[in-house]
Amino acid sequence: MGCGSSTGASEPAPSEGGNPVPAKKKGKKQVKILLLGTGQSGKTTIGKQLKILHQNGFTPEEIMHYRDLIYKNILDECILISDYCSHMNIEISDESKKLLQDIEDGVIKTLSSEHCEALKNLWGEKSIEEAIEKKTDFQLNDSATFFFDNIERICAPNYVPEYSDILRARQMTTGVQCIEFVLDGYQFVILDAGGQRSQRHDWSSFFEGLDAFIFVVAISEYDMVLAEDRTTNRMHESLQVFRELCESEVLQGAAVILFLNKRDIFAKKIKKTPLTVCFADYKGANDYKPTSQYIRNQFVGMKLKRKRKIYPHITCATDTNNVKRVFESVKDFMVSRILSDVGFL
Repeated sequence: MGCGSSTGASEPAPSEGGNPVPAKKKGKKQVKILLLGTGQSGKTTIGKQLKILHQNGFTPEEIMHYRDLIYKNILDECILISDYCSHMNIEISDESKKLLQDIEDGVIKTLSSEHCEALKNLWGEKSIEEAIEKKTDFQLNDSATFFFDNIERICAPNYVPEYSDILRARQMTTGVQCIEFVLDGYQFVILDAGGQRSQRHDWSSFFEGLDAFIFVVAISEYDMVLAEDRTTNRMHESLQVFRELCESEVLQGAAVILFLNKRDIFAKKIKKTPLTVCFADYKGANDYKPTSQYIRNQFVGMKLKRKRKIYPHITCATDTNNVKRVFESVKDFMVSRILSDVGFL
């Protein structure tokens, strides 16, 4: 369950038989946190931010891997748009039809400057804009608009991804990714576990010895369904998974930290799509503050078999300064909790 080698400047985590030693066994100098959430909640982006902030970022090899992944993300978005246009009988230009057909047939497998104009024209079509307005119907990734808005830079020769690109690159987490770093003399071990339904059965094997778990919820997905079954509301799924974690006997000793993520996307969406599509009992205004507070209360005020103290934060995982401030707060809380446990506070 240990991280193994780290690419950052962190000290190696102490171990017993290859497993991280719980903080209590090392004078409370190690803090082990499990990063959890359903698929596409943004938790892995949080992990990337911690790598940027505390592990000196990414190696040149990792950056080039993300370049290829970004190309793939854009091509995958094109296929999603093509499928949706076909299904909904949305008319697009012959140029766009040819571009999408070439992508689907595998003629275009990567991106270059020769594809730039066609991709710009595709994204600029009025009919495509109308499809994007209804993107909850076909699972378009949150990063699509950002990538297409920056398509000239991305398609340019010798393109090297910026951190803003890497943070938005989408790749499903499989297994558990580990991030280690030292902060104020404490060894933080962050485990990022895959959030898709098929991955969650492995979560419990990492529960033992945890100091806390951070549950990440994409509040912007209140009007979307799961990619796995296309019927279950994503917010409802997050609420159910969060309940199960809070009521787990093994996790009763772990602090519960809640990240209400994707606030930037939520702030734009709530102006157009009412919260009642997810919470029929909501009676307030469709403004950011009351709706985000209502969602917060659904988690923090949840009736559980055993009362738990929940520590919520509103986050934007793609905003490095926001993640830095929030994790500084998490660090202070965890250190305070550790010192309290050993009688120093």
